[in-house]
Amino acid sequence: MLRFGAYYALRNVLRTPVRSFLTLFSLAMIISLYTLLTAISNSFADQMSGLMDQEGVDIVVQSKYATNPLSSLIPLEQVRQIRDMKEVKSQVPIVLGRKRFANRDMIYLFGIDGIVRIADKLGISLTGGKLYSPDTNEVLAAQRVLKSQHLKLGDELNFPQQPPLKIVGSFHSWISFFNSSVICDLNCARQLLHKSDKTNMLFLSLHNPRDVDKVIAKINENNPTLLPIISGEFSGAGMVKNLFYLSDIVAFTTLIIASIILINTFLIEVHERTKEIGILHAIGWNKLLIVYVFIIESLVLTISAGLLGFISSIAFLKYLQSAYQKIQVFLPDHLDASMFLYSLFICVLIAVISVVIPSYYATRLRIQRALNSE
Repeated sequence: MLRFGAYYALRNVLRTPVRSFLTLFSLAMIISLYTLLTAISNSFADQMSGLMDQEGVDIVVQSKYATNPLSSLIPLEQVRQIRDMKEVKSQVPIVLGRKRFANRDMIYLFGIDGIVRIADKLGISLTGGKLYSPDTNEVLAAQRVLKSQHLKLGDELNFPQQPPLKIVGSFHSWISFFNSSVICDLNCARQLLHKSDKTNMLFLSLHNPRDVDKVIAKINENNPTLLPIISGEFSGAGMVKNLFYLSDIVAFTTLIIASIILINTFLIEVHERTKEIGILHAIGWNKLLIVYVFIIESLVLTISAGLLGFISSIAFLKYLQSAYQKIQVFLPDHLDASMFLYSLFICVLIAVISVVIPSYYATRLRIQRALNSE
């Protein structure tokens, strides 16, 4: 009987091909959007968590009212004051900003003092050449940047109205936003970004990691314009937290829309098949079998939409990676198997939720009234 019910459900999906196609296509686009948003937020969270959880980074400092690291500005006087704290073992100041080539392509420029000490912590692996020398106009360029700008080691990197930079090394990083960047000496970056007396962020290492709360309290007391954050909590602060909230809201909204579309489709079908459902009741089909038919129909549509949506999300991701360099820092390199399984789980969840109301309505139909309907 269950096998016949499954066959009957598949027949119902195929007998209204236009409606089924439109429903499937709409669901596929929604699931594709949901998959992309979830993958982007998870990828960025993993990158930030992996970066800040590296051994030796205890506290991250940025300006208190900055919405993101780019808008954070820490005066050099405060940088020196924090460096001289007896609990601080070492600090790594970082200057960052956006720069555009003459062709309007954008990259991120990082100025890092002591790249040798923290290259591993930043996930940077040298793939060619050498590290830049301090107080020079030498730079490391990500392989992705070299490829997109058709450059090679030894070439000069030119920005409008700026002195040329010599590319002495190339690198790759498991942290996506570094793969769209150029890294140079701290003073060189300050000159290029016009931040001669400012720093964007500080990475602090303490003599005793147990002093984290004590150091944070001191920084808050002596520098009320700064925001010290425990490194492991940085991925849940500022821009990162806002990104998560936004992606969660949009993702949740897409799921509601997907469920509404499917509920509406099945309510229309129940109305159109009222007499047919009455006949099924009359020949001995129980309520559970009626519900089973609707669940199979819903699963066929949602899982098909999930497969199509996941494939299209891969295509959309490739397009975003190539066409919109400004958001490459948020994009994962690829969508993995776990994301595929998660998308299928969401499809099954939508399928089950969406048949509750139509199934309830269908099982409550009176046989006589259903048989008399036209």
